[in-house]
Amino acid sequence: MEKLNVGIVGATGVIGQEFVESLFNHPWFEISSLYASRRTAGKKYADALKDRMYVNILPQEILEMEVYNIDDLASHKLDVCFSGLPSDIGKDVESKIAENIDLISTSAAFRYTPEVPILIPEVNPEHAEIIKFQKERRGWKSLTAISNCTTRTLVIPLKPIYDNWGIESLHMTSMQAKSGAGEKGIREDSEYRRFASKNLLPFIENEEPKVVKETKKILGKYENGKIIDASMKIYPTCTRVDVEDGHTESVSIKTKKACSVEEVKNAFKNFTGLPQKLDLPSAPEKPIIIYDEPTSGIYDTYRPQPRLDSEAGGGMITSVGRIRNVEDEISFVTCSHNTKIGGAKGAVLNAEYLLKKGFL
Repeated sequence: MEKLNVGIVGATGVIGQEFVESLFNHPWFEISSLYASRRTAGKKYADALKDRMYVNILPQEILEMEVYNIDDLASHKLDVCFSGLPSDIGKDVESKIAENIDLISTSAAFRYTPEVPILIPEVNPEHAEIIKFQKERRGWKSLTAISNCTTRTLVIPLKPIYDNWGIESLHMTSMQAKSGAGEKGIREDSEYRRFASKNLLPFIENEEPKVVKETKKILGKYENGKIIDASMKIYPTCTRVDVEDGHTESVSIKTKKACSVEEVKNAFKNFTGLPQKLDLPSAPEKPIIIYDEPTSGIYDTYRPQPRLDSEAGGGMITSVGRIRNVEDEISFVTCSHNTKIGGAKGAVLNAEYLLKKGFL
């Protein structure tokens, strides 16, 4: 297969750097151009990075690449574009890009647009069909969004439960890593990071409505060119904790049909998706790892834990543990990497699926 030329928009941000790390030496995609703001345009990539997450592991050829202004994108020959732009900037920029280039975005700018799928190939691959209507309805070649990182940690284990027993309602409390706040959560001189360190922030602005809207859309039914939201009640509480990477969530679910803990464990163990069947390059062997019994270590007795489990499968596996009955509900703890499966690598997996199925 001849590699497709790809551009990365927002390349100097946290997710942009994850895109570079995920796409370098990818078997299907070749990094052709990097784009950022006017402030960094014209600089070498190494000099333009605000936070040098990968400066010591990226090859010199990438670090030496010139960073272009986003306005220059139209003059470059690209097959696919990945966007790590903030949502407030992404609205206008991404719409223009999508007119001529297939675009995969991590921002929330178009997640709630009816014609845009919030694609998770293990969960709702059929939603990609709505891309066929984007040219007519929006004037786009294609635009695909990924979910909020908190939503992705939740939805992967919800899928086998939803398919087997239905979901009437769920309560979720997230314990989200500092890196989920972007640059302000990573930079050592950030006031936000200072307050989050050795602390818990009990509210994340706009996060809870995102979880509700995205979960219902992702688990919704695709029918006749429309995505019909799933019908369930969702009660999220989203918090920030003193963890570097990896979102952890405590979930309790009231199912429509009765199910036992053992049945749920087996559903998790047996769960697989099209990325595994298609052998996509970024797909882990299994989407879910479960921790059935306590382990023997002093500190790692109960899992999942973000320090131990967020990097599983290169950051592409969702770990689940403490699966139990609480009254008449199924409860568990789930954990995944917020900037990998919940960010750039999740978007790259989407691109792999779309290419394999002929949507790109």
